[in-house]
Amino acid sequence: MTAVVRFVTVSKNTVEICEHFIGFVVVDDTTGKGLYETLLDILKSNNLELNNCRGQGYDNGSNMKGKNSGVQARILKDNKRAFFVSCSCHNLNLVVSDAGHSSVTAELFFGVLQRLFAVFAASTQRWQILKEHVNISVKSLPETRWEGKINAVKAVRFQIAEIRDALQELCRMSQVWYDVLQVINRISKALQCPKVDLHTAMNMIDGALLQLQTFRESGFETCIATAKKMAEKLDISQTLTESRTPRTRRFFDYESQHDERPSDPMKRLEIEFFNKLCDIAISSLRERFEMTQNVCEPFSIIRNSDNFMRLDRTQILTKSKALENYLTGEDENSDIDGWELAEELESLKAYFVAAGMTDWSALVMISHIIDKGLDEIYPNFTVTLRIFLTLLVTSASGERTFSKLKLIKTYLRSTMCQDRLNGLAAMSIEHGICNELNFSDIIASFANKKSRKVPL
Repeated sequence: MTAVVRFVTVSKNTVEICEHFIGFVVVDDTTGKGLYETLLDILKSNNLELNNCRGQGYDNGSNMKGKNSGVQARILKDNKRAFFVSCSCHNLNLVVSDAGHSSVTAELFFGVLQRLFAVFAASTQRWQILKEHVNISVKSLPETRWEGKINAVKAVRFQIAEIRDALQELCRMSQVWYDVLQVINRISKALQCPKVDLHTAMNMIDGALLQLQTFRESGFETCIATAKKMAEKLDISQTLTESRTPRTRRFFDYESQHDERPSDPMKRLEIEFFNKLCDIAISSLRERFEMTQNVCEPFSIIRNSDNFMRLDRTQILTKSKALENYLTGEDENSDIDGWELAEELESLKAYFVAAGMTDWSALVMISHIIDKGLDEIYPNFTVTLRIFLTLLVTSASGERTFSKLKLIKTYLRSTMCQDRLNGLAAMSIEHGICNELNFSDIIASFANKKSRKVPL
């Protein structure tokens, strides 16, 4: 298991969201209870108080995110202000996975892509022939990262004329899958940035949902037109092969003939593949980010100043008191005062208009307030923004550390102890901080501590 801490720093009148590697931890008990106790030991060894934690995020394993006995549920019992945010990148990956299993046609499409790669990769001669005809070679499908499958789709989508194997199946579906994966791929890469905040993440998810809905309504005709152009370029038939439509026996009068499969193969492709894929992708996107949306809801008043610019005083006070209750711990102490926050927001309504601000994101607002030295005048608003920016968007930083682990703990270093492993990993992962250190002073200090010479 790897541990990463996320926090907001204020230095030289600038605000920055930071994520830093703590270390790798050997876990013997992978149950929710065992991981919870291990996490408490990590916090204690690094002099971090659980009561000061305002956010927690893990992958989508049941032992981590389980609502009854998972790690996040056990931590919430000790500190209910340690808000859990499910990993956005994992959720996006599962959205595409749900869409990929929406129908047999969707699953067979990726099977054809993998077999296409296997045909060329199994022989160096065949691979050389492929390289002579294409600019982008066919790719193998990643086993876990569904959004990464776009590279395999891209090679076929734009080079269908050069890759003729399994053409009649690929020319009808590559455009659909490319458009869907393109939406997910761009957002997934943006969410993996450590400095992205929850406000930006939810805006991108809402944008992806809107884009998929638009694609569901009018994308099929565009995909068919593109597929026909590809078929014309390849000099193959632009019509789908008609097959016998099986008739279903009706046992009740209320059963309609419209419930039977349409005889038109193009209409059948639209209903059984395109519509089903888009519908499942849209519903999965809403369902899997519902928990994240619930965490953002109490902070809706400060996520974007447009939210409180259009509210009257009573509404602002109601939402501020609700946020105060949300940030109140077991000891009945709250991080903010709702009454004071409401007064600060009323004052900020006029100030933001006078300042001529056009960007209302949480990071821009807190940076502006601290840059102008107004954090002492609006302390509750500043604290609320810092807590919101601290909430985890994704666990991508923790996942990246395992890539470094493979480079550091090699076959020749198989007997490396835990302390040395964490030290080398910290130097590699946090290389930005490491480059700023004066190694001459560190070496001299180390030499003095290890020196066995006795001064006479």
